[in-house]
Amino acid sequence: IQNLKTVLASARWNSSSLQEALSLYGLYNTFTGERGQQGGLYPDAAELPTIPYANVNITLDGERTDSYSVPPLSIFYNRYLISGIGTIYLTNETAGDNPTAAQLAVGTLSGDLSLSVSLTPNMVKSALVNSGTVLYLPTANASTASANPMIIHIQTNALDLATAFQTIFPNPVSSDQHQVTCDLILGKPGVVTGKIYNILGQELLSRNFELVEGQYGLDLTLPDNLPSGIYFARLITPDGIFTHKFTFIH
Repeated sequence: IQNLKTVLASARWNSSSLQEALSLYGLYNTFTGERGQQGGLYPDAAELPTIPYANVNITLDGERTDSYSVPPLSIFYNRYLISGIGTIYLTNETAGDNPTAAQLAVGTLSGDLSLSVSLTPNMVKSALVNSGTVLYLPTANASTASANPMIIHIQTNALDLATAFQTIFPNPVSSDQHQVTCDLILGKPGVVTGKIYNILGQELLSRNFELVEGQYGLDLTLPDNLPSGIYFARLITPDGIFTHKFTFIH
């Protein structure tokens, strides 16, 4: 319960605000497993324990409202695990005079972060997400007296993707490039198999990809000593089989 108080009092944080302390301590320490640094120095609060989190599964098919109370002088967070592909909207419906702050980060289970923003009262934030995306939402309570409620409204908008093998590049491909990239939109999760055939229908390469819904550039490495000519890249997906022709030039 002294974590937040210690962070706020730490001179090396160069911070006296709840929001900045939450950003530095919450995002760097609890999300990535690393400590925040300023000027190459670890802060005084570096020995504080990692804050526990709760996993919450979200399927992009509707709305939900999460309400929880934050104990005095404490930080904790929910980690939202996304299934599906689409847009998610988060609204902080907490009263404006409530001394509770939230920080939203979008990333992956491995800790890679692509977005970080303060989620202030009445603020709406949207993000494009797909399966494998993680929303981190740490919350801090600066009050010394009482627990404060945090109300987060989550609205989702799922995208109905149609699987398509859009293009292959480079085309033509030269001998010093060694691979082609297949631009794929995948509307259904599963195994995608990429194959390369010559003009006689002989299979030269086969590679499997375990994928969720989304858009991908799938790399297929060309066999050595490939003669110049016309070849075919084929993608076998859960929604069907798609083929593109390409030319290889020495």
